[in-house]
Amino acid sequence: MDGSAGAESSSEAPTRHALTYAPFRTLILAATVSYLGSFVQEVAQAWLMVELTHRAKPVAGLAALYTLPVMLLMLPAGVMADRYDRRRILIVAQLAQGAVAFALGVLAALGKITPGVLLAASFGLGVGTAIGAPPWQSLVPELVPKSRMPEAVTIGAVSFNVARAVGPAIGGVVLAWRGPAASFFVNAASFLGVVVVLWKVEAIRAASERARGDGTREGAFAALATAIRHTLRSRPLRACVVAVSVFAPPAASTSAILPMFARVTLDAGARGYGSLLAALGGGAITGALALPRLRARLPARVLVACAMALFAAATLAMSQTTSLRSACVAFFVAGLGWVSSFSTLAALLQTSAPDALKSRVMAVYGLAFIGAWVVGAATGGALADTVGMARAIAVGAVMAALAAAVTSRLALPELPRPAR
Repeated sequence: MDGSAGAESSSEAPTRHALTYAPFRTLILAATVSYLGSFVQEVAQAWLMVELTHRAKPVAGLAALYTLPVMLLMLPAGVMADRYDRRRILIVAQLAQGAVAFALGVLAALGKITPGVLLAASFGLGVGTAIGAPPWQSLVPELVPKSRMPEAVTIGAVSFNVARAVGPAIGGVVLAWRGPAASFFVNAASFLGVVVVLWKVEAIRAASERARGDGTREGAFAALATAIRHTLRSRPLRACVVAVSVFAPPAASTSAILPMFARVTLDAGARGYGSLLAALGGGAITGALALPRLRARLPARVLVACAMALFAAATLAMSQTTSLRSACVAFFVAGLGWVSSFSTLAALLQTSAPDALKSRVMAVYGLAFIGAWVVGAATGGALADTVGMARAIAVGAVMAALAAAVTSRLALPELPRPAR
């Protein structure tokens, strides 16, 4: 398979950087464009909800309704990804999300946007994400050698956080210049690049069409039970799920509160809000660049716990300021902890899960992550309406510190190390 991991000999593959594998590189570039579009829409969607309702809870509801279908559909999607052509599933998911974004743009252009429309669109985008996440996650290991999996996951995090750093700034400009409808149309167009890559790149097609699963003919419910049972009985996999379950709520709480915190506490406009998101993304990129050295020197358990503690300290500092500049500095530091924890946990799981169950195990992990995220986002929004934005963010910081303490005691697996 030209350019793919499968075409490399076992002696040659470890010496190559993950980005030298053309299918992986092409997919990451297309994903980056799609992430950019998503952040452009996220800025417009959250800001428009603030303008329509002037409350934190409906803004948090956007995140909650986006993640609700993921909770409901992630496990069935994992079964599909282990059994069927993952490329075709991904194409359907991308086209569906593009259609939702396009419809939202049309309604915005016609002046028909309401809070209910925004919430419904968020739910629709969540459905597409739920269907696409397991096949996307299980394709990556087949495009690079297993020893390069941590590197590939980190590059994926860099891709996402480049978009996080740049997308909100672009989103703020598009929102201020052309309005929310243009932001939604930009996102709709961004899905097309991923569709073209999935459809045209032969190596991705071949990897997707390989036989999946463990060779049994067990039913869907039995397949789900097998994955759940294996994840819970495996101490390393269980530790990854516990770690992400305790850290996702405070991260989600801070993210959900951020638009109102920017508007009310920092007295910032749409561009100021975009600057906060860009600072988080910039910190995440910096953290991702430092991760290879940190992973070589620190046990995974120590690295993840320290990253969570760094996020906690940074968000606590942010809760104490009313200066946009100071908040951006604090959120930059928070980004370091954000990417170091989440990307390392994902890499640990992807390199530890058995190939035959990989999509389903990733779906179990994803369900735990999303469920914790929903709880955190909803709780954060409600808490902000009750005690104020700054105190709600401070509470989230304390929760993140507790998550770090829990993670420091877990038996996380170690990452494979490339041959030198």
